Amino acid sequence: MKNYRILQIHNFYQIPGGEDVVVRNEKRLLEEHGHKVYTYYRSNSELAKKGIVGKLFLPFLDEDPKTAEIMSKIVLFAGDTKIKDPYILDQLQE
Repeated sequence: MKNYRILQIHNFYQIPGGEDVVVRNEKRLLEEHGHKVYTYYRSNSELAKKGIVGKLFLPFLDEDPKTAEIMSKIVLFAGDTKIKDPYILDQLQE
């Protein structure tokens, strides 16, 4: 069986629920079967810190630098079969 690199993205709600349990169990099962799981988690509790203007522009502006890093990795992983640079390929193998 081929092992995959998987990016798991999840938004936790302010009141924890069954969906959160499923996300954690899914990650654990994937890792137990040899897959590499990268996670990007956010929480709705972040909204409490933002004013009305911050909430309005939330889809367009994100102060978390991790978001830009994750989005760049998504783009990189999406095209990794077309990448020929050995330096980049070594990084993708990690």
